Amino acid sequence: MSAWTSHDQPPNTWEGHSTAFQIDTDRYGMWTDINGSPTNRETGRIITAPWAAAMMEWHWSDTLGRWHPGLVAFTNRGASHGHELISTDPLTISPSLLCRCGDHGWIRDGKWVAA
Repeated sequence: MSAWTSHDQPPNTWEGHSTAFQIDTDRYGMWTDINGSPTNRETGRIITAPWAAAMMEWHWSDTLGRWHPGLVAFTNRGASHGHELISTDPLTISPSLLCRCGDHGWIRDGKWVAA
């Protein structure tokens, strides 16, 4: 069984994803560069919130029966389109996130708020 298809194995338990953090129940994030890499390609260092241009976001989809990923790029961190990172602590992103799987809502004050 793949880690992606096991509800009991959230992203922070996957190999190479130890820096993933829990946003809310069944929702995780990981700071990344604009291409979704958790490490700086020049230095090889792990990307942290002050240097992140984007965030990989995973949520559990009952419909798909697996963890579903999405890259959230930040316009105020260099992305040409996407979202604005309002705060890293508590995590707040604007506008709402709409996933191709139909999952829709906001991350406000460090919590997921369904639309």
